Amino acid sequence: MTTYKQAGVDIDLKDRCSEIFYQAAVQTFANRKGRFGEPQTAHGGFSGPIYISELKDAYILKNSDGVGTKVEVAERMAKHDTIAFDLVAMVCDDAAVMGAEPFALTDTLNVSTLNLSTIEQLAAGLVQAAARARVAVVGGEIAVLSDSVRNEYLWDADVVAVLERKKALDKQAIQPGDKIVGLREHGFRSNGFTLIRKILQQRFGDDWIDKPYDNKRGWGEVVLTSSLIYTPVIVDAVGAYGQMSRAKLKGAAHVTGGGIPGNLPRCLPEGLGAHINVEPLEPMLKLQEVGHVEDWEAYRVWNMGVGMLIVTNDEKIFEIAREHDMEAVIAGEVIDEPRIFIQNRGFYQKERELHYEI
Repeated sequence: MTTYKQAGVDIDLKDRCSEIFYQAAVQTFANRKGRFGEPQTAHGGFSGPIYISELKDAYILKNSDGVGTKVEVAERMAKHDTIAFDLVAMVCDDAAVMGAEPFALTDTLNVSTLNLSTIEQLAAGLVQAAARARVAVVGGEIAVLSDSVRNEYLWDADVVAVLERKKALDKQAIQPGDKIVGLREHGFRSNGFTLIRKILQQRFGDDWIDKPYDNKRGWGEVVLTSSLIYTPVIVDAVGAYGQMSRAKLKGAAHVTGGGIPGNLPRCLPEGLGAHINVEPLEPMLKLQEVGHVEDWEAYRVWNMGVGMLIVTNDEKIFEIAREHDMEAVIAGEVIDEPRIFIQNRGFYQKERELHYEI
C-alpha cells in the first residue's frame, strides 16, 4: 500500500506546521484592535472574519507580491526569521503609496518539503513584521509541492487596504519645485537578487555566502538584511482611517524593482520629472566594483539607499519618520521636464549626472 507520506507529504507534520502559522496569525489580530478592520476571533479555521460597518466614502484595495529569490539566501544561511519583513514590506508599502492603510494580510507558502525549524522561524518573523506594519494576518495556506518548488520554499502574500477618498494621494497636485523626501534603506529589500547572486557566485564561487564582506559580516548576512517597512510612516502622515492627517503628502513611490528611475515616475503627473541626489549604500557600490556593474544599470536595479520617495513640502514628515526610527533625507525635487536626473554617486562616476527618460 502506498501512502501520502511515501509520496512526499507527511499529513501529520503539515497539520502541525499549519497550527504553528495559525497560532502566529491569531497573535497579529491585536495589531488592529481599535482600528479599522479589526478581525473577529477565528473559530476552527485559519480565517479571521472582518466586520466593516463604518466604511464611508472610501475604497478597498488589494495587491499581491512575493519575496522572490531572496529566499535562496535565507535557505543557504539557514536563517528564516527576517524574511517576513521583506514579504510584508513588498505588499504593504505598495498599498501605502496610494495613501491607503493596509489592515488584512493573507499568505501562501509553497514548500518543496516541510521543515519544522524553518516553519517556526517564518511564523515568528511574520508576527513581528505584521506588528511593524500594523496588519492582521487573517488567512494563509501551506502547500507541499515537492516536484514544483526548486528551493526550500516560495512565499507570497496579498494585502487588503482601505483608502479614504479625501486622503488619496493626488499626483496632479504635484508641481515643479516640490521637494522629494527619501526614507533611507539599509539593505537590498527584495529586488535585484538574481544579479546579486550571479555576481557573488562568479567572484567567490559556491560558498560566496561565507566570504567576508568586512571584518564583522559575511556577504550572506549583508544581502539578507531585512527590508524596512515604511507603511506606518505613510499611514501616520496621511492619517489612518477616521483620523486626521498630520502631514500633506502629494505622492509617494516605493523603490522596488526598477530602482528610482523605474518607480518615481509612477507618482508624477505627465510632463514632469525629478532631480535626485542620494548617497548609495556601501554594499551596492562594492557589488558594482566586484561585478563590473555600470552606474546607470545599478540605479535601475537596486534602491541605492532609499526605499521610499515622498513628494511633500511639509517638514512634519521628518518628525513622523523619526517616531518610527526611520531616517528621512531631502532626496531631490520635481522638475518641469519628463526625465529623471540622478546625481551620479555610483562606484564608477564616469558621468556626473545620469539621465533616464520617462
